[in-house]
Amino acid sequence: MTLTVEHAEILIADGDGSPARGFLTIWNGTDTHAYLAKVSSEAFANIRLMRTPFNSDDDAAGPVGGPLLVPAHAELQMRIGGIHLLLADPASPIDQSESQRLMLIFDDGQEVEVSAYLVPSSDRLTSHRHGEADRSAN
Repeated sequence: MTLTVEHAEILIADGDGSPARGFLTIWNGTDTHAYLAKVSSEAFANIRLMRTPFNSDDDAAGPVGGPLLVPAHAELQMRIGGIHLLLADPASPIDQSESQRLMLIFDDGQEVEVSAYLVPSSDRLTSHRHGEADRSAN
């Protein structure tokens, strides 16, 4: 088995100039840990891995200090109030009818390209549990 991105969504900012936020669900079906080092995209000049401290509000998020662990035989699920992507400096206005390509780069040099769906509001993000049917986050 390999690394699989089960979900990739980008929550578009409300037009207030705030950066978009990205949420990925990455399944690591391998026998070894994987470490997500970087995410890049032609659509955004600046993408940072962010972490919100436990029991803090989302405004307290800060950069992840190094590669992000995706444990062996487990999944990493990014979500509001936890680990997420901060996508800033779009190359052009974002067309909300199109998905955006993201390149996930792991510390061992492996690259995984994924298409991230644009989501207009947080209540439309997918609520996911590995092995179960997905549902909206409401």
